[in-house]
Amino acid sequence: MMYPCMRMTRALRNLYHCVLLFLLVIPIGIGVFTLFCGSYVAHSVIPTICESYSQNHTNGPLCEEFCTKPSVFSDFHCIRGIPYAFTAEKNGNVYDFQLVAESLDDLTWRDKNGVNVYPKSADLYHMVKMHLLVNYNVTLEDNVLKRLINNEVDENEPTQIKDFWNLFNDNDYVMTKLFEDEAILPTMLGTCGSMFVTEHLHTPFEIRNGLTHKHLNFQTMYEYVLRLDMLNPDPVKICKMRLDYFGLSADHRVKVRNARYIMLESQLLKELASGKSCWYDTDCHWFDCIGSCVKNKCMNPPRQNNVQQLCQYVHMNPEQFRYFRAQDEMRILYEYVCKRKYRQNYW
Repeated sequence: MMYPCMRMTRALRNLYHCVLLFLLVIPIGIGVFTLFCGSYVAHSVIPTICESYSQNHTNGPLCEEFCTKPSVFSDFHCIRGIPYAFTAEKNGNVYDFQLVAESLDDLTWRDKNGVNVYPKSADLYHMVKMHLLVNYNVTLEDNVLKRLINNEVDENEPTQIKDFWNLFNDNDYVMTKLFEDEAILPTMLGTCGSMFVTEHLHTPFEIRNGLTHKHLNFQTMYEYVLRLDMLNPDPVKICKMRLDYFGLSADHRVKVRNARYIMLESQLLKELASGKSCWYDTDCHWFDCIGSCVKNKCMNPPRQNNVQQLCQYVHMNPEQFRYFRAQDEMRILYEYVCKRKYRQNYW
C-alpha cells in the first residue's frame, strides 16, 4: 500500500507544480504581449490598412491623414491588451482607434455561375436602413445615409462595401453615430475602412482614489445617467455601472467610454423579456440589468432605471465615494436621490 500512496503523492505534487507554473506564465505572457502590442500595431496592423488604402480597397475620410508618411500619429498603446483597439497621439492629443469585427451576416449572394455578387450602393442603402430599423428601432435621415455611402464607398470595390457593412454591424460605431448630437459617447472623428476613431476620455487621478473632482463626481454622474433615462423616443440604459466606465472629454463633459454596457430601452426589453426559460430573476439578465422570471419564462422589463443602478453602485462601493464624508452637499444629494432605495446613511 505504501508505494501506490507515494506515487499518488508524487503525481499530486507534479500537478501542483504544473498549475503553479501555468499561473505564473500566463500573467507574464500577457504582460509581455501588452508591452509589445503597441509595436505590433505600428508595424503590422497600420501598414496592412494603409496598403489596402493605397490599392483603393479601403476608403474613408481619415485614411489619407492616417496613412501619410511620415505618420502624424505616434505612441501607440493597445487598449485591454488587444491590437484591434488602441490609442495614438497626434500633436499632444490622444485619440482612440477601434477596428470592428467582420459581420457574421452574409452580405453577398451567388449568381447562376456561382460567383459572389455584392450589393450596389442603392442596395447597401436599403440593407443598412433596414438593419437600423429592425435592430435599433431608428432610422438615419435619408440624405445622411446616402451621403455616407456616396463619400465612403466605391460600389465597384467589394472590400469597401464590406467595411461599410461591418461598421454598421458594430454596436459601438452605431450607437456613437446615433447619439452624436446628444454627446453621450466619445465624439466620432472619422473612419478608415473598418476602423473608426473617437476622442479619448480620461479618468481624473482623484476619482481613482475615492476623492472628489470638480467635473466627475456623484452629482455629474447622476445628471448624466438621468439624462440617458430621459432621452426620447428611446431612453438609453446602462447595464454595468463602474466608475472607470465613465470619463471626461477635453471640454469636461461626462461620457461613457463605449457602448459595451449600454443598450436602447426597446433593445433591452427584447433581451430581458424574450420568453426564454428561467428559474430565477437573475436568469433574465444582460450584465447588471435584471428582468423578471414569471412562470419559468423571462417576461418583464428591467426592474431598475439608470439612477437606481447608480444608487446601488454607490451603496456597494462606498470606498470610491469617500468624499461624501467631507462634502455635505454631495452627501445630501445622494440621500435625496437614493433615499427611497437606501434609507440608512453609510458614511
